[in-house]
Amino acid sequence: MMVQPTNYQLSDGRILTVRQSFNQKWGTFILEGSRASRRFKSNAVPMRNSRAEAQADLDEYAEARGLIPAEKARGGHGTAEA
Repeated sequence: MMVQPTNYQLSDGRILTVRQSFNQKWGTFILEGSRASRRFKSNAVPMRNSRAEAQADLDEYAEARGLIPAEKARGGHGTAEA
């Protein structure tokens, strides 16, 4: 089953997204610039073996903190490229 990726916007305007790391694990990253990203470190969003698990963690994190999907915040698509 394909997971529909959703990015979320932080209060400072940065975007959280799920991406695959160099070690083939999936996690939450902060987008920096057009394609650069860095790992968003939080116990609530650990590295996972699948995109679906990582997206579920990010969705739960965002809901608990009242983050809105980036597509609603920016008027764009809010989906991540893997």
